[in-house]
Amino acid sequence: MKIFHLLVFLLLFQVPAHWAQAQRFQAGLSAGFNLAQIDGDDLAGFNKPGLVGGLRVAAELSERWQLGMELLFSQQGAARSTKDPLGAPYDRIHLNVVEVPAMLLFSEWKLQLAAGLSYSYLINHRIRDLAGADVSNNFTIDNGSVNLLLGGTYFFQPQWGLDVRWTRGLMVRDVRSSMAGGQVDQFLSYFLTLRLIYLFN
Repeated sequence: MKIFHLLVFLLLFQVPAHWAQAQRFQAGLSAGFNLAQIDGDDLAGFNKPGLVGGLRVAAELSERWQLGMELLFSQQGAARSTKDPLGAPYDRIHLNVVEVPAMLLFSEWKLQLAAGLSYSYLINHRIRDLAGADVSNNFTIDNGSVNLLLGGTYFFQPQWGLDVRWTRGLMVRDVRSSMAGGQVDQFLSYFLTLRLIYLFN
């Protein structure tokens, strides 16, 4: 599985090698927030806010089509709400992740639609139990995951855009707990993202 993650990561970074043949590049910055949840933790709803931001670059393939890539820092996870069952073992799960999305972009009028895949690598995590105690050291979580993303950006000015994105994990992360005799849970991340995008050119 680690070899598969490495191959996906390398593949995503091979994309810029083909951009040298493109006629025009477009670079920018993005910043905003995620509303996240996780399947497999017995918590429901997009209740976990987190920051997201980073760099963005795109190469024009034609007048309306672009190939885009980003390097993002992204905070994901899950959080308990009043509607969650008392038996759910977690109160809050916080994941700090580096994301590398590769997307096909289609532009029409002031709108730009995006679809693609992203590779995410877990930097670190914090987990609190039902009582609110930090039990992070009792858990190990798989680092790599591949995600599907769909989104769109409305450019209200030529260089400024409001971006909305939905991301869903395609691969679960195995979560091993030393407190439960080596029990393995499987987390699958979902999150909604709202960002501001600024283009340099």
